[in-house]
Amino acid sequence: MIWPPSNICSKCLSDRIEWVEVDSNGKLLEFSESLIASKLGMFGVVELNENIRLLGKIICDNYGELKKGMMVKMVKCGMEGDDAYYEFQPI
Repeated sequence: MIWPPSNICSKCLSDRIEWVEVDSNGKLLEFSESLIASKLGMFGVVELNENIRLLGKIICDNYGELKKGMMVKMVKCGMEGDDAYYEFQPI
């Protein structure tokens, strides 16, 4: 698996690669509140089941219920310009 996505393998430099769908579930490793006006809310580091770690926004009705190690699911991802974004919510 190549992460972040690339059209060339960083280990062998081959261009013979293919897209593979990964599980959208993972574990919340760390989280914190963002106080930046344009990015208010909770953000966290999530480790997907394929050992990929992503920083993303945590969508939750009650942030007091967030705990390290809890299971979350990616509910949205995309690109804004050259930057990828991810959103997760507790399962």
